[in-house]
Amino acid sequence: MTPGSSWTTRGRSWTRSPFSHDSAWSPSSSKPKEGLALNNGTAACTAVAAVAVNRAFDLASVGFGVHALYAQALLATDQSFAPFVQAVKPHPGQIFTAAAMIDLVTGSAAIRNEEGGARDRPEGVLIQDRYSLRCLPQYIGPIVDGMVTVKRQIEVESNSASDNPLVDGERGEILHTGNFLAQYTGVAMDQLRYHLGLMAKHIDVQTALLMAPEFNHGLAPSLTGHMDGMSVGLKSLQVAVNQMMPLMGFYGQSIVDRFPTHAEQFNQNVNSQAMNSANLARETLDVFTHFLAVSLFVAVQAVELRAKQMRDTYDAREILSPATIGLYEAARAAATPKQIGDGPLMFNDMDQLVQPMVEGLIAGLDTDGSILRSVDAVNRKLRAHDDR
Repeated sequence: MTPGSSWTTRGRSWTRSPFSHDSAWSPSSSKPKEGLALNNGTAACTAVAAVAVNRAFDLASVGFGVHALYAQALLATDQSFAPFVQAVKPHPGQIFTAAAMIDLVTGSAAIRNEEGGARDRPEGVLIQDRYSLRCLPQYIGPIVDGMVTVKRQIEVESNSASDNPLVDGERGEILHTGNFLAQYTGVAMDQLRYHLGLMAKHIDVQTALLMAPEFNHGLAPSLTGHMDGMSVGLKSLQVAVNQMMPLMGFYGQSIVDRFPTHAEQFNQNVNSQAMNSANLARETLDVFTHFLAVSLFVAVQAVELRAKQMRDTYDAREILSPATIGLYEAARAAATPKQIGDGPLMFNDMDQLVQPMVEGLIAGLDTDGSILRSVDAVNRKLRAHDDR
């Protein structure tokens, strides 16, 4: 137990002073109903859910950064994010997503600056981007709004009375009721897993675009750094994200509707399944962390190859927007100690192992990791967003 921690056993609450320098614990007496409130299943599963929501917002912010790096590697147009487009379909999440993407890609030498009538489309590039780029605000918008609703529900549940019976002190009445049912928590976690799966599916689609020479506007097949010999580029990493994405979709299925209907002689004939749902959210976030680590590997390789094509240097900072340089630097440093500019992230896959590089990226996605710190601006805006 850490300083300031507390627990309840045999009707007594025990608290450790946050300022103590020894292992001594002093007993603390519970006030009426506090013991039950602390031990109620709703409090426990909502605590798991609150941690999951916090982590989900962190990783979704990285997802925005991945999208911005991918958009630059794919020479996307900024028309898709134009304020006018969102104004005539004014869903809050769509407006937020488009504005966030504009902030992330403004100033990039790789983005086609076509918003406002300008035309700098390279020869041979289609006038319209593929759906995964062109429809990005419309696709990610509902995910943003959904996550905000989940966050709000968990905040309300965390600050609610969730035990039984309840005492109305003003009326002097004891009410035998059902606030202990964690249905809001269960449904929220079902929704959270579903939304994270949608985000992964969208990133997976764009990963496939980057790998295919027919659609990646001149980048090497499978983002190969070394075109001679037996190198196969990042094909194995594409396969990795492609198998993780369906797993997240599987975890995204609802579980709150799968409850026993006759437990305890029909007394507990509905059950929120909230703890199962919250625990599945934790597992989904573990997979999503690995998924984003691999996606960042792909993103770094792609923008470095694009920089070589556009500026004859593997230093992607030469073409990236100011808002994505920090993420690029953090991801690359997490993957390899090799200096920026000394070739692409992976020059020859026969010369090095991918696993420790991906593990470095996973570490950078830790709660206090360098990658999360690099997307702090997006994270703060996302947490402040209101879908109402």
